[in-house]
Amino acid sequence: MANRPIIHHVLDGFRAASIRELIVVGDSDTVVAVRACLDGYGHRFERLEYVESGPSPDVGATLRSIAPAVGDSPCLLQPADGLFGEPVASLVPSLDQGAADMIVPVADLTDALGGADEDVHFRSHRNGSSARDDPTAALAVFGPGALRRASEVATPSEQADLAVIAERVAATGATVRFQLVESWRRYNGHGADLLELNRVALEGLTTDVCPSVRSENRIEGRVSIHPAASVHTSVIVGPTVIGEGAMVDNAYIGPYTSVGAGARIEGTEIERSIISPGASVLYVGGRLVSSLVGRNARVFRDFSLPRAMRLWVGDDDEVALC
Repeated sequence: MANRPIIHHVLDGFRAASIRELIVVGDSDTVVAVRACLDGYGHRFERLEYVESGPSPDVGATLRSIAPAVGDSPCLLQPADGLFGEPVASLVPSLDQGAADMIVPVADLTDALGGADEDVHFRSHRNGSSARDDPTAALAVFGPGALRRASEVATPSEQADLAVIAERVAATGATVRFQLVESWRRYNGHGADLLELNRVALEGLTTDVCPSVRSENRIEGRVSIHPAASVHTSVIVGPTVIGEGAMVDNAYIGPYTSVGAGARIEGTEIERSIISPGASVLYVGGRLVSSLVGRNARVFRDFSLPRAMRLWVGDDDEVALC
């Protein structure tokens, strides 16, 4: 997202919240992949530890895996494939003030509380469904000793989700507090998730454009163009990032677009899209909007006769003709 792995943006949020110790937990393949992804990045933390759990662990298994490493320290539990559109630090002050042992972020505070005050023990949604139905249910902030307590009430023989575990923690006498989170986004396997995560990541973009590029192009808003990219006679409107070695010529790159390293954009208008590394988008004859173009893919207009549409569409791909 914004030409960087999602987890890098996650960790940027941690550092901004003054979180300096990091534990990565997952199955063996995930740990190997994340370790490679964080090569050269982990030194930014005082502690970086990897913990392997079983394949496809549920939340309870995750808690039991990391409890020995966390001990009684306060911590934030966050999936590595999700981003906040607001500072992570907004979840922490209640713990510092001793107002809660555990904070459960929710997308709808009214439904979660049923009209009650925020400082309450965990309860079900008033419509009878548990908070496990909430898209934020994979998130939690634990005060001192709370994660250990949560790991103890997570029975190994079942796959309890975080909502059930929070209910059990509250039943032990701990205070579980709801907190509204309006802008949590997570990748659930859909292209729309990637575009939304890209938007969230680009919201924090810092402008970085060399003067020579500005003199030859029209640059508006927050735009980051790698010094090794080539951009000519184009209009670039931020937030937009253009990666190393990318070539943009006679093009319009609109807001919330990421152009990956080595990508090539010519004679094309693009907005709110992700153009992956090595991809080419050439003279398509219309504006590309809310689109994903994969690594080394080619999208181009063929001027040969006879005129017709020729598509190579793989399983489960989606093509919208407008």
